[in-house]
Amino acid sequence: MGRILVVDDEPDLRFVLRRVLMRAGHEVVEAGDGAAALAAVSAWLPDLVVTDMMMPVMGGAATSMVLGQASTWRAWDSAYWAWWSASLWGWPGGRMS
Repeated sequence: MGRILVVDDEPDLRFVLRRVLMRAGHEVVEAGDGAAALAAVSAWLPDLVVTDMMMPVMGGAATSMVLGQASTWRAWDSAYWAWWSASLWGWPGGRMS
């Protein structure tokens, strides 16, 4: 199946997501923040990145922008992203839809 990188600063949520995805047959790697996700992507090119938007060090939006702008990630152009946050109401500009 697919290779999925789960990025979240909440270890319990990473654990649950990893268990569900592994039971579905996927390979899963975890990262605790965006900076760790950058290192994980360079070592292990995932098919999907599932990331929290609001994390310390580097959030999901900043991580995706860095990866999208880095010329070294050209081989990774076919990957998909999924974002979430428990704090969407705190986002500047209001709620995401």
